[in-house]
Amino acid sequence: MEQWPRSEDERYLRLALRALDAAAQRLALQRHDVEQAYAAVGEVLFWARSRDEGFEKLFPSTYRAARQSDDEGSLLPGIQWARNRIGHQRAVVINKHHGTEVGFWVLGEGVLGTRDHMMWSPVAAIPPGTSPFGRDVYESRLAGRDVMEAVNAACMWLARAREQFPS
Repeated sequence: MEQWPRSEDERYLRLALRALDAAAQRLALQRHDVEQAYAAVGEVLFWARSRDEGFEKLFPSTYRAARQSDDEGSLLPGIQWARNRIGHQRAVVINKHHGTEVGFWVLGEGVLGTRDHMMWSPVAAIPPGTSPFGRDVYESRLAGRDVMEAVNAACMWLARAREQFPS
């Protein structure tokens, strides 16, 4: 295993994880309104990629293989693709799933027995950008699915990744 190069690297990655967790909490509260959730999802995508990239740079020969062999970690390329779309094309990468909660139910749109939540937009609704990296993961594992499920999975991997690379 590779060694942690410097204590400040660990500090920066710890700060990025805290920022990611805080952004994920804000996003979870914005499940009723895409426009309100837009900034929070952009922030989540930014911090997830920041931490992921930090591990890639610190452990170039081992991190990617460990990430790709983990079910939760292997979502990160799809998250990176979404981050690039929201960051470079200002694309809306989420849409609302209408549930049937009292006070929020939109007659004719709500799916009985479900709650409002954000879903990842279909690939066809998102500008392609210049790099296709991660698009396949986004399309097969994120598009049309609950945003918070993927965010929580990514947070779990990024928190566990530190344990994969002990000093």
